Amino acid sequence: MKFTYTTTDKQGKTVQANAKAASKEDLVMTLTKQGLQPQDVKLDTGLNTHARRSFTKHVRLKDLVVFTRQLSTMISAGVPMSRSLSTLEQQTENKYFKTVVKGILKDVESGQALGQAFAKYPTVFSDIYVNMVKAGEEGGILDEILKRLATQLEQDASIRKKIKSAMAYPIVILGITVFAFFGIMLFVIPKIGKILTDLGGPDAKLPVYTQAMLSISSFMQSNIIVIAVVLAASGFLLRRYIKTPKGK
Repeated sequence: MKFTYTTTDKQGKTVQANAKAASKEDLVMTLTKQGLQPQDVKLDTGLNTHARRSFTKHVRLKDLVVFTRQLSTMISAGVPMSRSLSTLEQQTENKYFKTVVKGILKDVESGQALGQAFAKYPTVFSDIYVNMVKAGEEGGILDEILKRLATQLEQDASIRKKIKSAMAYPIVILGITVFAFFGIMLFVIPKIGKILTDLGGPDAKLPVYTQAMLSISSFMQSNIIVIAVVLAASGFLLRRYIKTPKGK
């Protein structure tokens, strides 16, 4: 059987890999003998890994804000770190985030610093978040740093909400415009062209702009499938580019 697992290398980074074994227990035993610490060992069902990440491994900003603020409150109240993380794991509804918190709890219980444990999940905790937590641990003001982080995350969420609200109207207008353009070019202009041809004959001299419109309409009718594929590919590539650091 083929399994997918994550482990920690010598630099403390989380690495995902695949391996074959008779059972999950045999794989864990083999990796442990090699000096590795296997985590999240799962049977590989053959599904696309990138697709699983896209649809399941996502933490909302709202969940991160609640986690940060509650952790800060518990630390301020003198609750031990392991107990705080255990409580937050039980309260978390997001399945992936629950797995993340569980992994952080194991790392903290094994003696790792909280910032180092956070650093293993870069898709959840940003570099700024991790570095501030590390600074808070070194300075003995972790609870205060977490409060500031929670406030900053709330401000980020508010800004994102305002941007989405501001962009809603122009996006709707743009969508209607594109839909109307294709509708006119594919259905209206051809009928107008037929009327003009019937009235003036095939040799009728039409204005330059009218000829251009008829040519564009004819081209779109003949290559509608190619145009649809190009638009879909462009949209897909744009979404992938936006997810890159430069695109962001």
